[in-house]
Amino acid sequence: MTHYPFFDLKEIAKQVERELQEEQNDKYKPEEIESAIYNILYKECGIESKDLPNNEFYLKELCSCIRKAYYDRKFAVPPKPESYPLKVYVGMILHNVLTKGLAEWFNGSAEVEQVYEHNGIKIHARCDILLDDEVWELKVKVFHNKPNIIDIRQLNAYLHIYGKSIGRFIILTLHNGKNGKKYFKPINVVKITPNHKMWLELLVRAEYLKRCLESNTEPQVQMSENEKKLLCTRCVYKQLCTGF
Repeated sequence: MTHYPFFDLKEIAKQVERELQEEQNDKYKPEEIESAIYNILYKECGIESKDLPNNEFYLKELCSCIRKAYYDRKFAVPPKPESYPLKVYVGMILHNVLTKGLAEWFNGSAEVEQVYEHNGIKIHARCDILLDDEVWELKVKVFHNKPNIIDIRQLNAYLHIYGKSIGRFIILTLHNGKNGKKYFKPINVVKITPNHKMWLELLVRAEYLKRCLESNTEPQVQMSENEKKLLCTRCVYKQLCTGF
């Protein structure tokens, strides 16, 4: 009785060698195409931001964890285009298109920059949509359709910086809940009015962070338990942070 082998090791080795050789000779290599995609998206989304002195802050730095803002100033390595997941780029592109479109639709201005000065500190703000009587902030989220405390701090600050009495969140939820998650409206609009106490607390944060940067002292963690759940688990500085 004749036995036929299921596979020939020599033939498999030759085939693997041929495939590797073909990959080396391939004019358009997959990794080069992948790198090009990430670089194109990075450039299109305009993620880069310039370094600021210790008395100047981007508003977003002050709305989130100020210890993370401190670490970003002291230790952060400039991000590479491929360090951002594709869903982040998708959200940014959608955000950019709708920000410009909604501003034009409602006769407003998009991406309006303003610098607020307080006790020798400059806060750089750039709201999404500025209308005659309101400020709007567009958020693209994967699962949630409500603003979190960081979002609210940001829009509340815009109301004070731009001198408006009404702010609206336009929240787009990319996931509709068909895979067992809770169902969320794909578009949700949430209206807020100014909270002066929250605004004063943000100015105190700015003063405190400035002092910490100048003295090379880690800021104390100033977050509620809900904020810690939102931010700490995915923070890149978990191992460094003494407050985690």
